[in-house]
Amino acid sequence: MTTPEAKQALAHAMRVVDSQRDAEGQDILRALMQIQAGERELAVSTLESLVRRAPDDVFASWLLADSLLWLQRLDEALAVMHRLHEANPELQFGADVAALLRKTGRHAEVQEVLERWLERAPSSEQATAAQVSWRAEVGHLELAVHLARDLLLFFGETPHRRSLLCDVLISAGQLRDARWVALRMMESESPTERAQGHLRRGVLAILEGQFSSAEEALVMALKEGLPPGEVPQAFEIRRHVAGLRSKVEFSRLSNELADMYAQVDDQGSAAVLRAEAILAQPSTESCCDLDSLLAQLTPGPVRETARKHILRALAEDSRVPCQAVIREGSAPNEDFTVSLLRFGQCAARAGVPELAMTTFSRVQPIRLFSLDPHSSPSPVHSVLVRFHRAELLRAMGQQESSRREYEAFLGYWGQADLTLPEVMTARERLRQLMPRQAAP
Repeated sequence: MTTPEAKQALAHAMRVVDSQRDAEGQDILRALMQIQAGERELAVSTLESLVRRAPDDVFASWLLADSLLWLQRLDEALAVMHRLHEANPELQFGADVAALLRKTGRHAEVQEVLERWLERAPSSEQATAAQVSWRAEVGHLELAVHLARDLLLFFGETPHRRSLLCDVLISAGQLRDARWVALRMMESESPTERAQGHLRRGVLAILEGQFSSAEEALVMALKEGLPPGEVPQAFEIRRHVAGLRSKVEFSRLSNELADMYAQVDDQGSAAVLRAEAILAQPSTESCCDLDSLLAQLTPGPVRETARKHILRALAEDSRVPCQAVIREGSAPNEDFTVSLLRFGQCAARAGVPELAMTTFSRVQPIRLFSLDPHSSPSPVHSVLVRFHRAELLRAMGQQESSRREYEAFLGYWGQADLTLPEVMTARERLRQLMPRQAAP
């Protein structure tokens, strides 16, 4: 809503709306303009007043919950979503409630909400899809695959159902079946579904270490026209694949993605990406400190979250001590894969192996687009974490466990089309771990 056309449309709507006959409509437009201007607190006040007068206005309540979520007022956002879900079980709000419960660390309540939703709306495709996502998240991958196949069987084959099946197959490690689904999507007459198929083909190529093919597929996906919600995640994956070859290209793509986030008023994500772009440049020995990287953000929850992620990036670049990162901690609901891996690496370097291992276990699952639309997945780092876990196990003296992790890592990238230092190190470690043959 920050494009010139959107601004003009809102301004025109405010001029022509009849405040006597459509006071609710005028309040909605006022709130949208406040959101557009970055005045989220004012928008919440406007929407709270409107919802008190018109509690059945679904869009107003949803916009209020979204604005509260943006301000990190999570419990209030959850209360609004609960009301929406109770009044509209046939709509998607059950999935929103489940997502907010996870975000607030109340994982034990998620299954009850989803099961009750399915009882109240047994023919709801969205209720079944939410079960797929949840089952995949808690590690019930075979059941998640079964439910995703049921969606296609009972509701018919559509692009979004095929996307969900492909994503859960990737999460379950059933890569051959996932490849078949992706190829079918790429053969579609719909440009959007073809783009979604190319995106999944790119992810599968990453898991095989075929980075040239991955880059080609990801560029094609963005060119063909992905749904808007998948574009940032696709770009996130693409920049990390490019970063394996060129830090300069990583920096350029990070700045480009930062601009995308800034256009939708996600200044926190934009700040983190711009910091990563700066740190990737070769001439940044004394470029920046934490305060300068956060200078464009006003104090509040968004700034604090960005601060945590940038601090980890600085530690990875040896600009701040890992102890500073560990003191900040990590939230149970974090879904920024790259940042979590940095936190785990810091924990390992700081001599907190249990924390490192727990964090690494959160990085490894590959939860793609349709399974978690709000996450920042990076299949590159979901593979790399196996190497880091193997290194940690080796340092802890767990030789057999480390051997298995090195082998698992090389199972993905042992035949990579790039020379990667982690692959070379893993091969050398395995040679060291192999039992020596007794002399004849």
